[in-house]
Amino acid sequence: MNRGRSFYYDSLTDLPNGKYFSEKFSNKISQNSAVSQKSAVLIIDIDNFGSINEVIGYEYGDRILLEASNRLKVCLFDNSSLFRLGDDTFLIYQNNIAKVEDVSEFAKTILTAFNEPWQIEGYSFYITVSIGISIYPDDGISPHVLISNSKVAMEMAKQSGKNNYTFFEHSMHQVRLNRAYIERSLRRAVNNMDFMLYYQPLVDVNMGKIVCLEALLRWFHPKRGLISPSEFIPIAEETRLIIPIGEWVMRSACKQLKEWHDEGRTTCRVSINISPMQIRLPNFVDMVMGILDETGLEPEYLELEVTESILINSLDDTIEKLYKLKDYGITISIDDFGTGYSSLGYLNKLPVQNLKIDKSFIDNIKDYDQMAIVKFIINMSHALGLEVTAEGVETMDQYEYLVAQKCDRIQGYLFSRPLSNASISRMFIQKKNGFR
Repeated sequence: MNRGRSFYYDSLTDLPNGKYFSEKFSNKISQNSAVSQKSAVLIIDIDNFGSINEVIGYEYGDRILLEASNRLKVCLFDNSSLFRLGDDTFLIYQNNIAKVEDVSEFAKTILTAFNEPWQIEGYSFYITVSIGISIYPDDGISPHVLISNSKVAMEMAKQSGKNNYTFFEHSMHQVRLNRAYIERSLRRAVNNMDFMLYYQPLVDVNMGKIVCLEALLRWFHPKRGLISPSEFIPIAEETRLIIPIGEWVMRSACKQLKEWHDEGRTTCRVSINISPMQIRLPNFVDMVMGILDETGLEPEYLELEVTESILINSLDDTIEKLYKLKDYGITISIDDFGTGYSSLGYLNKLPVQNLKIDKSFIDNIKDYDQMAIVKFIINMSHALGLEVTAEGVETMDQYEYLVAQKCDRIQGYLFSRPLSNASISRMFIQKKNGFR
């Protein structure tokens, strides 16, 4: 039966598709077995592509796919071929590999090709990819198995933080099963909101008192006990479960703080981490204000923490939402500053009032270069009218250096670990909000 070009080629990018790879390259893979040649299958998936489509529309999403295919074409060698499997997923087949290390270098080349910012309709933002790699014949001897194993490795790359590559390992199948179990359990937990909030104090350096509490989500699984946020939050993001979870966190934290205010235990603020997916919701501002009205908490007692990536990759709509929230009296803070692409000069144009220096800079604060970076961030932030919070402060040496540099707020185990509602209530009584 004759099959037309449309059966074997993608209509958007004009690249050969997965059917083409499976049917036409089965022979090449089989030929390799006679001469003991290795080959590689790389699955390249655009990170957060679903959210990109939601924010800028499917028309622009198609343009991103076309640009992605062009960037991948530039990376190809004579022994490699590019395919589009569908949606935001591409495949590169590398034939006749001299050594596996060459595949690593090739994957790094692909990641580098996506480092340059993307310009679409005047908007500039960053797009990254995650890459999963399987090797013939070590990881499979058929196109189907090689693709499947590369996808497993790609999923692991995403779970490891995205914007990287991972080689397939047979132990990954168990990891995949565990992830599926966590996802099923998480869906049940969301239905009943089986979560808890812990709170970690932020201490004002000059006053020596708690000025803010960061609300931190905790999930106690009925069989596995406490599950790390680093394990379930990425799954919540990918499945969009973060939207109902995030709303529950905000409502619960605001309600609890209002109770502490009414009891006269504290006059501090509460800070809440906001997911990129949450802030892209059209009704995000209305939701925040609705929760404040419902709980009776005044806007000046709420602080929203956003990541650098939200601000750097955001379109005007997102920035406009943050300005509206700031105008209401809500504090906007950048979390984990220093881990993204932003510059202090850029922050001057954004509705940001507080900046949290990432823990990684504080950990190595005895290093001369790190000291210089921390000092620079604090001085420039103050020059821009921003307050500075240091995260992850665990030693007196770190504390004393930060005090000497006039850091505004300190957060970390030196003062307190994250605590339950009851423990925070007792802390208010014992310390009377002070740490001196």
